[in-house]
Amino acid sequence: MLDVSDRSTISNVADIDLPRDQDSVQSLSSLATADGLITFAGINASQENQNAGKNDHFRSFEVKYPPRKKQKTDEDKGHVYPLGQNSLFIPTPSAKSETYQRLLRLSPALKRTNGSKRIGAIATGLAKQAELVVFNATTSTPGSEDVIARITPDGGAEVADLDIATSGVNEFSLAYCTDYDLHEQTYQYDFTKKQVQKTPKGPRRIHQMPALDASSPALRPKFRGLRFLDAQNVVALLNKPGRKGAELRVYHLYPTGPAATTLQLTLPSHIKQAVSLDVCALDADKKGNRQVVVAVAGQDISIVLYTLNYTRSTDTFSRFRTFQTFKNVHPQQMTKVCLSPFHSPVRAPDPEEKSANEEKAQVSVPAHPGPQYIRLASVSYGNTVVVDTFPLSPLEPSNKDSRYVLSSPSDERFQKAAYIYFAFALPLLLAYLVHWIMYPEASAITTVLNKLPTGVRHYLPNGKPGATAVQSFGNKVHSTAASIVASGIPTAVPGKQTLQDLLSVPGGEQNALVVRHDPANTGVAVDVHPDKKAVLAEHTEAKHWDDLSDAHKAEWKHKLISAGIWAEHEGEKILKGVMFSTYAGFVGQAAGEILREL
Repeated sequence: MLDVSDRSTISNVADIDLPRDQDSVQSLSSLATADGLITFAGINASQENQNAGKNDHFRSFEVKYPPRKKQKTDEDKGHVYPLGQNSLFIPTPSAKSETYQRLLRLSPALKRTNGSKRIGAIATGLAKQAELVVFNATTSTPGSEDVIARITPDGGAEVADLDIATSGVNEFSLAYCTDYDLHEQTYQYDFTKKQVQKTPKGPRRIHQMPALDASSPALRPKFRGLRFLDAQNVVALLNKPGRKGAELRVYHLYPTGPAATTLQLTLPSHIKQAVSLDVCALDADKKGNRQVVVAVAGQDISIVLYTLNYTRSTDTFSRFRTFQTFKNVHPQQMTKVCLSPFHSPVRAPDPEEKSANEEKAQVSVPAHPGPQYIRLASVSYGNTVVVDTFPLSPLEPSNKDSRYVLSSPSDERFQKAAYIYFAFALPLLLAYLVHWIMYPEASAITTVLNKLPTGVRHYLPNGKPGATAVQSFGNKVHSTAASIVASGIPTAVPGKQTLQDLLSVPGGEQNALVVRHDPANTGVAVDVHPDKKAVLAEHTEAKHWDDLSDAHKAEWKHKLISAGIWAEHEGEKILKGVMFSTYAGFVGQAAGEILREL
């Protein structure tokens, strides 16, 4: 027995040496008592006894806690005493029998003043005929008279994992998985009369893993772990064939018929195969909403913690959210992870109401119960144990009756909303910016951008929509036109002055003519500047006619003809003395830069 009350150390407070001729402990689970535990364990008898057909594999021990700190002395420690041993599996006399009690699971403990009735289940490993036994766990030494049900999986398939949920008063739901199948059965058990009612009479298969390839039925994921999230939902851990990864799947159980897959998550790529799974359901609020913590151990000696949020009104779980990942937890491979159970703490009573005649005084909000924690324990082949402690937070700190969470659902909702918002907002914002570049006179765009939420404006440079964001690439586009206007030389008006007219005026051959897109007028505009060298140095995106592609030449011809400033019979010789501003390519390049910035 290890004391983990101090979050920084683990100390050994009790132990017991078992006979050396017997097998090692293969499975373990405990019932709480007033001052300790009743611990059940799977330990095979000596080989001599097994050869004689007697294998009391089911052991029970009494564990006494050490005195509390105020009463403890150096000599006071906890104690472990053997209580009894029995065989619950059907005996299989064989000199070569390797059957052992691989799995042991108890129904969850309920927080009640008079305690709660519990059942348990065990399953074989390396047996010629696999077996699962359900038993009454309210006694310290269960025997054959306490067996509630015996299950022999079809085809001798070994049980990979199992779990039990409490579904009503003295009603329990057992779920177990083999490599490719999920099964469930409900038990209504009378602990006084030791009578059971099974629903259905035999375990029902609620899911069968389909093959990935019809020609290779064996190539399908295998179930590795199974845990109830509540009485109607289970989470399963699956390993893909060929060590190609692992998955988590949530199945919803119906009273009849197959289960429905409601959630699916592929584990991180560093986990090629998963080795263990456990869950911890936190306390629920008055509406029945709660959070569930899921722990998964991988073959790479890593542990990943996830959270799921359950909403009672819709009877649905949120998507898996990664809370934290731990790597290199142990020096050797892990064999099991286990989350501590969590029960809602005792709440302080509400303050007494003041008399109506008394002067109303300021009453502070009642304090929430003290710090709450859950713990995650893991063990390995290297005989090491690691315990991690995680603080829980009240979902509503000002409410003393608030439920606890490991990760605030409000934060998760904000992240999801932000992701969706930006997924839609970014393309819209980009469209606005591109439109603004191509149509600078459309000042209404600035008004629209100024109305964008603060969160979007924050991602624009200096937080100023339109100003700096466009300046970083917009000046290059519009600076040439601005300098021409400032020089006092008017821009040609299409329809009144053709390219031939502008080139035919005295000294016109020395002018620089730049044809550009102008949707505000007739589609094109011609900027005229007497200093050709200055224009070429500044208007770097403009191209000569011979530098344009055939497609662009055809496009410009169409625009020039439509604007009435050039005709086909005038020939291309005139066009060779004109420069064409390639706005579109530059705008596309600038838009790409915006996306990378955001």
